[in-house]
Amino acid sequence: QQQQQQQQQRYLVYQPPSGLAEWLVSLHNALGVARALNRTLVIPPMLFDASLAAPVRYSDVFDTTALLSLAPTAMETEAFLSLGLRPTRLVMLHAKDPRSLPSRAYFNGRLGWSNLSEVHVPAQMASARDYRRLYGACPERVLAISHLYAAFEGFHSAAAGWWPRAAGGHALTASSVGRIL
Repeated sequence: QQQQQQQQQRYLVYQPPSGLAEWLVSLHNALGVARALNRTLVIPPMLFDASLAAPVRYSDVFDTTALLSLAPTAMETEAFLSLGLRPTRLVMLHAKDPRSLPSRAYFNGRLGWSNLSEVHVPAQMASARDYRRLYGACPERVLAISHLYAAFEGFHSAAAGWWPRAAGGHALTASSVGRIL
């Protein structure tokens, strides 16, 4: 039965931004989108100075306890890649800010997915309901999105409190500070 569940499991992959604050905002949004779509979140590495050469795993910097309490099936990119799955297309979100052009750099350079076709979509702050309407029926096992930095506003009312409580779990581990400085 567990093997059957794994075969039916669907995933959300997104390209991480390069700054730590932007990375955390994107993770916050990705958690909301993954929950709205009932998908397993694939946690990308942190890319400091936009470097694809030296990615830093989430678990190398942060304690994963709080994150996994919010998304128990979440996994880091390396674990996802070991499954041998890949998307067939990439959703390229276009923000209103012309400096925030969607990029394929992470998917092409780090994951080796350079042959994915693209679907271009205007980016906007969308709610969980919007994501379910737009992508909820997507039959693809892997939904790959170019970025999720300014793409989700689905935390309202009582549900809005889950991130601040969990953010305490993002405390840097003592040994990790030197790795990112």
